[in-house]
Amino acid sequence: MRRGTILEKLRVRATSGMLCGVLLAAHALPLGAHDVWLEPSNYRADGSETVAIDVLVGERFRGERLPRRPQRIADFRAVGIGWSLPVRGAAGVAPAGVLRLPAELRGPIAVHYRSRPAAVRLSRQRFLDHLTSEGLEEIAIDPIPATVREVYSRCVSALLRIGEGRADPPPAPDCPLVVWPRGDSVVPTADEPLELVVRKEGMPVVGIRVSAIHRDDPEHELSARTDDDGLVRLVLSRPGVWLVKAIHLEPDRSGEADWRSWWAALTFEVPPR
Repeated sequence: MRRGTILEKLRVRATSGMLCGVLLAAHALPLGAHDVWLEPSNYRADGSETVAIDVLVGERFRGERLPRRPQRIADFRAVGIGWSLPVRGAAGVAPAGVLRLPAELRGPIAVHYRSRPAAVRLSRQRFLDHLTSEGLEEIAIDPIPATVREVYSRCVSALLRIGEGRADPPPAPDCPLVVWPRGDSVVPTADEPLELVVRKEGMPVVGIRVSAIHRDDPEHELSARTDDDGLVRLVLSRPGVWLVKAIHLEPDRSGEADWRSWWAALTFEVPPR
């Protein structure tokens, strides 16, 4: 792939596609705590079980539980092949959602959470630090104003397995930026390659960095950039719970901000060997 500016690396292969709702954090997050992800109380549940779904905010898989804020939520649901269930909860308390599973439900499902756009103002230095931490250093194109206005959107998901038996993987979220497993396998076993595809508005994104962090070893991060087809392959070194995330950043053309960012995250459990 020809090298160039990060805007070229992060370009979307086509600009057409369906524009859908977006997820945002509950408030403007400090630089040291800008990740948002889902953590279910159990990644492998039995039928008829109630699963709590926490929305967490923090850094490197360490964070705080956010209470449910209905005014922020655009969509919060569990999905499978041919079905969808709302994830309900009580306003102002954590966990943000509670999923009551039908007794007959079996196989892999996904929980998707997206909410409404939010804006943040960052100093030039904080913006540059933010770019460095997310592998977006080359986007630092002059001139960068003293105060940077950014509108950011989030879409986070969790993969669960209910009962035993093999089934088709659940649908990916209907969001602008999506990081999702490719193929029939929902998640691999340890030491097997995990192939993910990154799409923005349905089109592959080239050169975007995808990072994976294990919950029990958050300082050790795996990362790679997508190829010309928006694909990335990561070999997960151990069983347990993983967080995969990516961010796409580009200039805002609406005039409402300087930059627009889209954040995607996915949590899942790799089974023991």
